[in-house]
Amino acid sequence: MKFIKYSPLLFIAMLSGCAPEIVDWTPAESPKENKVERTISYHMIHYPSKNNSFPETEANSLIRFLKTNAENPSSVSIILEECDGHSKKRIKDIQRVLVKYGVSYDMITVEPAEKGHKSMSSCSSGVNLVLEKYLVIPPSCADFSQPIGDARQAHAPSNFGCATVANLGMMVANPRDLIKGRSLGASDGTVMAAGVDRYRKDKVKELIDTSTTVDPGSLNSTNSSSSSTSSTGGMGSY
Repeated sequence: MKFIKYSPLLFIAMLSGCAPEIVDWTPAESPKENKVERTISYHMIHYPSKNNSFPETEANSLIRFLKTNAENPSSVSIILEECDGHSKKRIKDIQRVLVKYGVSYDMITVEPAEKGHKSMSSCSSGVNLVLEKYLVIPPSCADFSQPIGDARQAHAPSNFGCATVANLGMMVANPRDLIKGRSLGASDGTVMAAGVDRYRKDKVKELIDTSTTVDPGSLNSTNSSSSSTSSTGGMGSY
């Protein structure tokens, strides 16, 4: 009997030819994250403080600007920079147009125009509007077009949790909240302290018990009996 001797390197090469390619899969990578980009747009509103009414041409121009740069009005913040003195009526007229369009009132601030600022070049009279918008770029999730099996199932895929993160980025009303959350509004401290006191004394209020009194089976029987009664009455009339 003859024995064929193979070198160790040749034996390893033969085994590697039957094994799956390692380059086709990777263990879990760093968590996927949404990217948030900030954009700034400027719009000059020619509205002298001595005017009694908001010029219709300027109002229409403002609406066109908003339609172009604020497709989602709930995700923008606006700064109104006054160029030639403070006018409450002028600011209220502009705020009214912005709120009617859909911009949140608490996301509109009024500031005096800063000297040397980029927007001051055309700020001779009226109000300069600075629109700040945040855009979410969801992560690129890998597809599952390739079969997953064998040793690949021992590792979490590289896009683990990617769909959840991408859905969050597409659902958030204001992408700015992904960078920094907004502060809480005013609250009643007495009510909140009472809730903490009940929790400590194990006297938490029970949830409201809700139930339905409609039985689907009885509903079907009622409908069938009413339909049979109406059909019987119809036959008796002949």
